[in-house]
Amino acid sequence: MSDPIPLFDGWHWFDIVFVAVRVAWLVFALRDLFVHPERFPLSNPLLTTGAIGLTAAWLSACCLVPLVCYFSPRLRRWSPILELSLITPLMMFLAANESAFDLYQLPVFSVGYFCFRKRDVPLYLPAVLGIPALAGAVYGYPLETIADELINNAIMFVIGVCFRMMISAHLKMKEMMRTIQHQNHTLEMYAGQIEKLTITEERNRIAGELHDTVGHTFTSTILGMEAVC
Repeated sequence: MSDPIPLFDGWHWFDIVFVAVRVAWLVFALRDLFVHPERFPLSNPLLTTGAIGLTAAWLSACCLVPLVCYFSPRLRRWSPILELSLITPLMMFLAANESAFDLYQLPVFSVGYFCFRKRDVPLYLPAVLGIPALAGAVYGYPLETIADELINNAIMFVIGVCFRMMISAHLKMKEMMRTIQHQNHTLEMYAGQIEKLTITEERNRIAGELHDTVGHTFTSTILGMEAVC
């Protein structure tokens, strides 16, 4: 995982699973948002509806924008930064309710999953741990609750990094297999050419020997017949 992984040559099964998990996360988050409008204690129902709509739009952006960048070769390295930049203000806004910490776990996993190089891991780990710690301090959560969330987030981040390492190894192995198959094909072509050259040389050698032997025999026979005559 020291180097960026090769560009995708198509969708792999883990890409489909990753997209499905993020979409499921978005669906459940939106459902929870609309089922519990009491999280927006606004006196005007119109304002409440507007706040829910804006939060839903922000949730959708949190899900889709990093995902689009992940599948773009030029923007892929910005996926973790965008993930954190989008989820942080939403996390701070919703953290008045403790269930917001559960909402944060998939983005934490995704940040680890988006780490294509080992040197990126130490950069993002303090950020993914610092955001829930800050939210817990702002809303006055007990230290035990904050510590539990930090442990959960650290585990999710490490799982994301491990998945990235496994996928990178899988892609590199596939690339090596393609290289080996190409080299084997090249060797087979060279072997076929060498075989053809060998057969041609052997034919030329045999033809040369026949020419020299038969020619010498005929010449000797003709000279002998002339001497007899």
